[in-house]
Amino acid sequence: MAAGEDDIYPVLIQALSLREWKNSCNRYCSGCMLLPRCDEDAWRCSLLPAILDLMIELLNLFQAVCRDAGYDQVTFFLMHTTLQYQLMELVGDIHTSFDDTRPKATLRKQYEVLELCAGTLSILLVQAFDQHSECDTKQFGAPRTSGFGASFVAVVEKLLESHHPIDFRVSFSRVVPAISLLIPGSLHSSDVSVINALCSAVFDLYQEIAEFRPLSANSAASAQSELQGRVFPLTSIRRVSCALQVLLETCPSLQQFVQIQRSLPFALTSIKESFSAIRIAGGFGGKRARGNSSNSQDAYVLDLCGRIQTHMEVISAIIAGNKENQRLAKDDGLLTVILSNWNVMKAAHVRGSQLLLRALHLLANYTYGNDSAKASMLVSLSQGSGKISGGGNALLPQLFGFASTRGEVALSHQVANGAVPSSAEDIGLSNAACQVLKTVMLNTECVLASMKTGSVPKMVDSLQDRLKQTRQTSKIHHLENENLAHMLNVLSSIACNEEGARVLYASWATVVSLVFDDTMHSSDSQIRRSGCLLMRNLALSQATKNNFGMWEDLLDEIVATSVRVANTEQGDLTALRYLSAALWSLVYDNQKARALLLSRPAALHQLQQVLTSQQSESERVPEIVENLRRVMMLVQE
Repeated sequence: MAAGEDDIYPVLIQALSLREWKNSCNRYCSGCMLLPRCDEDAWRCSLLPAILDLMIELLNLFQAVCRDAGYDQVTFFLMHTTLQYQLMELVGDIHTSFDDTRPKATLRKQYEVLELCAGTLSILLVQAFDQHSECDTKQFGAPRTSGFGASFVAVVEKLLESHHPIDFRVSFSRVVPAISLLIPGSLHSSDVSVINALCSAVFDLYQEIAEFRPLSANSAASAQSELQGRVFPLTSIRRVSCALQVLLETCPSLQQFVQIQRSLPFALTSIKESFSAIRIAGGFGGKRARGNSSNSQDAYVLDLCGRIQTHMEVISAIIAGNKENQRLAKDDGLLTVILSNWNVMKAAHVRGSQLLLRALHLLANYTYGNDSAKASMLVSLSQGSGKISGGGNALLPQLFGFASTRGEVALSHQVANGAVPSSAEDIGLSNAACQVLKTVMLNTECVLASMKTGSVPKMVDSLQDRLKQTRQTSKIHHLENENLAHMLNVLSSIACNEEGARVLYASWATVVSLVFDDTMHSSDSQIRRSGCLLMRNLALSQATKNNFGMWEDLLDEIVATSVRVANTEQGDLTALRYLSAALWSLVYDNQKARALLLSRPAALHQLQQVLTSQQSESERVPEIVENLRRVMMLVQE
């Protein structure tokens, strides 16, 4: 693997240079045959096809080496060779060499080389990304010309235009994600018209291959056969949708551009039609499966779920951070579509599908930064539309159910063969639900509605019970701790809301006090930080002064925890920042709190020690120092 004087890799990589082959041929003809250059007919009809065949073999070799040798070999190629840049140069040279007068066999080879270039770049990208590679931006052999990335983007746009074969365009679309990571900034540095044209080409391709095609099948088996014969495979749709998502996430200005092309209506319509196809087929193990293998039935329905999941990922990229697109999604019935098909998604989750998880990610992007979107989460199914398994017909209680029960859905959706998803998958579902609720619970209407339905009380009780169990065991459960931290973050959002804080004080002060005690004694940094965040948010509430009794018994432990986190080897500055803010909020305009602290000289002495220790780090943690200084000043004035 290591490079040496006789390293073969530079020679193999140089063999991928079409212009070097052409120059070598010209030099040979000039020096040995006394010709000014290589004869064009000889180049086109004889030499070029042979060179393309050699390149095909070389590219297959590089792909095999990357797959077999793994991450270390990929890192070597990225950091110590010019492979990725040679591949990009080759793509541009082949695009330039396209000629309608060339034999079809040569044209097919050119397309094959381009596909292999895209595949090799994709392998380099995926291997490095999966291993969280931190490759230097100044990579070996990086082009010195500032316009290299922009020029390559322009070439990619031309190669994805509709006059090229569709199978080639689907395969070559893998280049788009590679551009964004292997040549950072190339998309941003490209001309706006080029980026718009590239996005338009990718979206048109996505629309062309992902368009729903109804099946006239009478059984799951024939439906599966027809699906394979008439519809692009799911892997192809995902490949193109990935390219589209990368463009939308890298260049947010494209969100409005694709919406002009009616991207949301297309994706939502495809989702609705696919869900309808699932119901027509009888769902998982439905009536249509009788007389056929249940595996065949499930495979067909899971394929449809995969297509729905892909459309949801595209919608998520379109609406992320864009209030206008979020509004359009709401007007087009996004929430109703999700809620009315909740049972189908739960059944798919039990069978290993990530559809429900992607739906939750979509809801997180839908509600982010948009109070109107948060309020719309109060949606429920109309009377007569049926109920979601487990009872109820509203969306928020379903989210709280996942958040409070580790996302466990297998009990209500048993699979015939007894297979259930792993706890990691269920907890991932619960964490995603918590992420949505963390945003939604900043809305007062949603907080009050969730209080009335009993969703918040159930979550608080579940959290306290699980924290108690965690504290009583010596075993470390990383997934459980992560999930508990997410639940605490949901309560932190509720505490940010004045109405939510008042209800927490009025109805669950004792339980919340126990939660605080458990989190401050937790050995897990995630739980401790999230608990301290909840403590800070609740302390900052206007209702705190009238409910100070809850804090009296906690005050000593808050000070003790501040000392502990400040004296750890590296110092938990995040937790200490939250604790210092909570202390400052408690003593501000609260004579009772100041008197209580003043009556505890040991606690004051400990706080002074923390303040002194942090003053040397004031540049890193100015907020902590300022909060503690205010506390000491208010108490001692």
